Amino acid sequence: MTPKVENIEKISGGLEKSNPKEGTLVYFTSDKDWLESNDHYIEYIPPIEKEDFKIHIYRDKDNIFKVNLSTFHHKNVVLTLKNLAKYCQHEKHMVSVTWNSISTKLYVDDELVDEYPKN
Repeated sequence: MTPKVENIEKISGGLEKSNPKEGTLVYFTSDKDWLESNDHYIEYIPPIEKEDFKIHIYRDKDNIFKVNLSTFHHKNVVLTLKNLAKYCQHEKHMVSVTWNSISTKLYVDDELVDEYPKN
């Protein structure tokens, strides 16, 4: 099953123009199966790459939501959300990724769930 990610074309176009030194990506998903441990790989945003910037957002077979991000300042950062059960009350979620020279952060529903480097 492919999850519904709103405005994927807009996200892709925006990422191609994104600043590899600092920026924010926000998208919404309404995939009701994203929380189930079904040993399936789910790709939310396929690998998108340009000079000094790469992003890939997916849920791996280990049932961990992952953001793989390379920016001008931080290379091959993997941010994760391991406790998916906490978010099972709702089907729709806002996922945000921010990056700058100091840190890279992953938010789900406006809650910081992971960051690099860890503080």
